[in-house]
Formats: sequence, structure tokens, C-alpha cells
Amino acid sequence: MSIRKFSFNDDDHFVSWADEETAVSLGHVSQAVLDADRDVIVVIDTSSTCVLRVYGGQGFLMELEAPENSDFQYLLSDKNRGILVVCSERNSEGDILDWYFEIDLENRSLVKDGRSY
Repeated sequence: MSIRKFSFNDDDHFVSWADEETAVSLGHVSQAVLDADRDVIVVIDTSSTCVLRVYGGQGFLMELEAPENSDFQYLLSDKNRGILVVCSERNSEGDILDWYFEIDLENRSLVKDGRSY
């Protein structure tokens, strides 16, 4: 099944989409991005604690927390790597560094990809 009718309203923090059988609507979303090539939607959900949720054409796939000492900042769509997650991390000296993470759908994890400048 493929995702269609994707819509994200940045002002209302609301995302919606449909597949062939159901329609989905979520609130408390700071950002949502569709990766049509991989048939997934990635959502930064702020309803209680800030978590990353991944949905596919078959529905909910996984939930991921930010890496240790990090916070989710925003999402980017990259044609070759899919959706990238940018996280801010405080290092041992107290500096805040931003990092790109790829979403590994197979292993259900975030993989550090490099510095975000």
C-alpha cells in the first residue's frame, strides 16, 4: 500500500495522510516529512516527550528516541539517503553540535551520518 494525500500544517502542528484503506491524522507534531520513494512518513511527535515516529503504507513502523544527550531539531529529505534527522548534542565541553542521522528502517535505529553545519 502506498501513502497518498500527505499534508503537514506547520502552523497547527498537524499531519494527515491516507492509504488505500484508512486515513490518519496526528496532532502535536513539530515536523513531518514524506519519503515517497521509500513509502514512509517520519514525524517528530511532541505530544508528551519528543520522539521520532515512522509510519509506512502498512501503518505504524517504529518509535525512536533521540540519541543520548541529544534533542531532535528537524528533518530533511535527501533523495539518496532518505529522510535525515538533525539532532543537537551537547559535548563534554558544553558545546552544542548538530549531527545528521539516517534512519535505518531494517535495524530500527538512527545511524550517525556526519556533522550538520
